[in-house]
Amino acid sequence: MGVLSAYLKRKRAATSGKYIQGTVLELGCGDAATIQQYASEITRYVGIDHNRELVEQLRVNYPQHQFYAMDLDSDTLPPNGKFDTILALAVIEHIYNQKHFMQQLVQNLKPGGRIILTTPTPLGNDVVYTLGARLGLFDITGGLNDHIVIYNKKRFYLMARDMNLEVEVYRTFQLGCNQLVVLKHLTNSR
Repeated sequence: MGVLSAYLKRKRAATSGKYIQGTVLELGCGDAATIQQYASEITRYVGIDHNRELVEQLRVNYPQHQFYAMDLDSDTLPPNGKFDTILALAVIEHIYNQKHFMQQLVQNLKPGGRIILTTPTPLGNDVVYTLGARLGLFDITGGLNDHIVIYNKKRFYLMARDMNLEVEVYRTFQLGCNQLVVLKHLTNSR
């Protein structure tokens, strides 16, 4: 792992933290640090990751929560009810099937619920992350080499409109290298 990768992960979590509440579905949950960081805000937690061994260990470590190993490009999310908060921190840029991914999120979101996404900006991905990975500052395996789609602000607004979502918050952080997007489920359909 690059020397700054863990720092970036903590910063993404901290940037999204004030929007986490209620029932939470986290895609790309990794070590499920969200559970401990935001325990007082979470009433129910479901974590999904592609790493089956990690998911098995999480089931042992957190038996009161649910964990699933899934391929977010093709699998259907488990029928665990609707969620107040869906987290996908540094995930969307790794997904080939963007439409399927977003449809799964919207289908599992309560009316008025929020989808919280973080992803590199074009500047962060194409310049800073690329250079940092070459210097060993950022993880190149499972990171830069796996980035499929890089969003910009306009693309998030277009995607939100297509999915009947509202961009409640859009902002960049880490000197414009990453972006936070909070999408709110519109309760009225078009």
